[in-house]
Amino acid sequence: MQDKTERRARPGEHVAPVGLYEAIKARPFLGSIQCSHDRLVAGSWHEILLSYEVGACGIADGATFKATFKFYSDWALFQTADPAAANYVSAEYEAGPLLPGQSPATVQSLSVRFDQKGHERPFQKAVIVDVVDGYLNAGDRIVIRLGDRRAGGPGTRVQTFVEDGFRFRCYVDPLGTSRYVAVPGDPVIAIIAGPPARIQLGAPRFVAEGVAPPLTLALLDRWGNVARDLGGSVEIAASQEGGEAYRRGHAVPDAGWAVLRVEDLPPASGELRIAVARPGARDVAPGEAFVTGLPDAPVPRALYGDLHVHAHDTVGTNSPAYNAAYARDVAGVDVYGYTANDFQITDEGWREGVAVTAGFDAPGRFVAYSVQEWCGSSTAGGDHQVLFLGDDPPGFPFNERGEHNRTFLWNESMGGTGVEVGRWPVEDLWAAYAHDPENHLVIPHVGGRRYIPDWHHPELERLVEIASAWGQFEWLYRDVIARGYQLGVCANGDEHRGRPGGGAPGVQVFGVRGGLTGILADALDRRAVGRALRARHTFATTGERSALLVRCGTHRQGDAFAHEGPARLEYRFLGEAGFEELTAHDHTGAIWRRDLHAELGFSERLVRLRFGGARIRDRYRWAAWEGRIRILNGTIRRIAAQGFEHAEETAWRSGPTEIAFRSETYGDSDAVEIDIGSLAECRIRVEGTIGGFVKVGDPRRPAPFVHAPDFSWEITGRELIEAGALRRDLGGAGLFLALERLTEQPLPRDVAGHIDVEPDNAAFGFRPVYFSGRQRDGSRVWSSAQFITFADRHGARKSAAG
Repeated sequence: MQDKTERRARPGEHVAPVGLYEAIKARPFLGSIQCSHDRLVAGSWHEILLSYEVGACGIADGATFKATFKFYSDWALFQTADPAAANYVSAEYEAGPLLPGQSPATVQSLSVRFDQKGHERPFQKAVIVDVVDGYLNAGDRIVIRLGDRRAGGPGTRVQTFVEDGFRFRCYVDPLGTSRYVAVPGDPVIAIIAGPPARIQLGAPRFVAEGVAPPLTLALLDRWGNVARDLGGSVEIAASQEGGEAYRRGHAVPDAGWAVLRVEDLPPASGELRIAVARPGARDVAPGEAFVTGLPDAPVPRALYGDLHVHAHDTVGTNSPAYNAAYARDVAGVDVYGYTANDFQITDEGWREGVAVTAGFDAPGRFVAYSVQEWCGSSTAGGDHQVLFLGDDPPGFPFNERGEHNRTFLWNESMGGTGVEVGRWPVEDLWAAYAHDPENHLVIPHVGGRRYIPDWHHPELERLVEIASAWGQFEWLYRDVIARGYQLGVCANGDEHRGRPGGGAPGVQVFGVRGGLTGILADALDRRAVGRALRARHTFATTGERSALLVRCGTHRQGDAFAHEGPARLEYRFLGEAGFEELTAHDHTGAIWRRDLHAELGFSERLVRLRFGGARIRDRYRWAAWEGRIRILNGTIRRIAAQGFEHAEETAWRSGPTEIAFRSETYGDSDAVEIDIGSLAECRIRVEGTIGGFVKVGDPRRPAPFVHAPDFSWEITGRELIEAGALRRDLGGAGLFLALERLTEQPLPRDVAGHIDVEPDNAAFGFRPVYFSGRQRDGSRVWSSAQFITFADRHGARKSAAG
């Protein structure tokens, strides 16, 4: 190796600061990044420092530095408007030491902003620092303070879900050309669960009479993360028919997840109530579950599945093994779908994920499928999942002819920047699997690239996803039913945050609880479950262990059959929070409704404001509500929130006559219940604003929804008493306000009955009928439709009624 004298001599006579050549050569060319923290509790508040030391490249005048993180993180959105408020982000320049003869950097200031789509997926969320009026030397520093507390602010709220290795990935544009390169050495933070706050129970909502239900329990923190390394015990008690049927203490593991699987509960006959408490822990809310033993149960027990779960090999959190274990051991689901975005997954990542998933499949205990997510744009059909139901290796990413079955190939590990198109549009996806429909199930869904029902393949597509962590989409089921598509329902997590199986809601994009698919299968194995899914023997929930059973004679929900004369459809709704509204629908809309509040008798004092819907049907759909309820000439005795998903959605007394609320809805509904004195004499005034996604700017002031940026509504208590319920539609994707009277009686968890459906076929030749129910907490359940072809007494199909 040449010595320093030789290296300096090679250029010939020249002038340069003494030692600077060596100092530059000794530095990493792109610099280095350090973080003040390597371990944080999910949902906690901190000031986080990211310190970037400029590398040998330096940074040119007008260049940019970015600190990015993944788009599905719900770390609180940063703001730059108010240094004394929460989540303030700042950036400042620190000059490095100068060598003899070296000129100081000329940078005048740093400008900082936050952009939710400031970089490339998956590292889209970006704190962007612009270099203003000058350059930076190698060795200078850019210090970013996330949650700057120096002006008195509380810091920044960390993402609310656990992640083994949360990463900040930093990029620099050293020459000011807008061409970015990653700074080596991502700061990695372990996001861990907080102390336990509640007990979650997972049990089948019904079993065949005399069957003992399995029970999964988990201790969760305030944000829904499973606690770890607790030890101690829980006490489980069960009662039925008015007497105690079970009581026993169970030890909680000293190490690892605080979870238990209990398989010695008594057989269920009628309703079995299960209660679990943690002795001596007053800050841990107990758990409660109900299991009903049905003498006419259609299957041994209700099965629950989450068929749509992403891991960190595409756009999820934590490994495929972590997610499968979480679904089985924490959420207690029976059926699981490891899902990979087909354009992002590498060949090696898919092979590893499929192998891990196959290792979790255990007949009688846990069914695990591998799932391709075909990520087509809406213009080409929209997102579809492909469940590989058979035992042969999936025909993905390549089929036996070596053709790749992706939408296109485009991932972080690619050497180039071009796009290699594969199965595009959706007809090409169908062509890949249409030769073997019995071993494949294609499920259209609404996520970022929503499914457009202009396309449908009746053999491959048997279910449609109508609820997930993205929101609730009953409008989609109404649409496909009106078109005459014979599709059943499913609901899944579309989980990106490592909490499959009806996981807790986060904040921002995935703002509601992940859904669950209820499956009526004769056995818990791949073949039986696959047959039930393709037969549409399903119901869908918004993440709860509720259930909905429908039958017409020997036919279950999802069946297509011929029938002569009026059809009697028997229903049974099973829930936990109490059902308040039941409806039946056909291709024309709602055809039957029960209001349980009215049936049980309205209170003279209890009312509520219920509000919900979404701004749009596409990716950034949520409506951000900020409002006030004024009760004039009446007394506010008590308020209670229902349906609010997490601690940052809230309602509170803001004055003697006023209630304030702040919430976001994604097609779901939230409610504020009010106990009012002198209801008949009062006036109720509701007003507020509706905002939405903020890409760049102050997230505390959501962008106004242009079609309904504000709302104002006033009624009298007497008008509400006379009507029972009043509603105001606000446009968008089902945005609404409703003022409704409530009952003081307990709402029923178990509701059974029947309806008679007239023998009228739609223009497409049959009549589809499905049921849905809403509980007091806003949770929903839907059945797959029955597709009834009405015939006259001679067996001929009746003419269409429209």
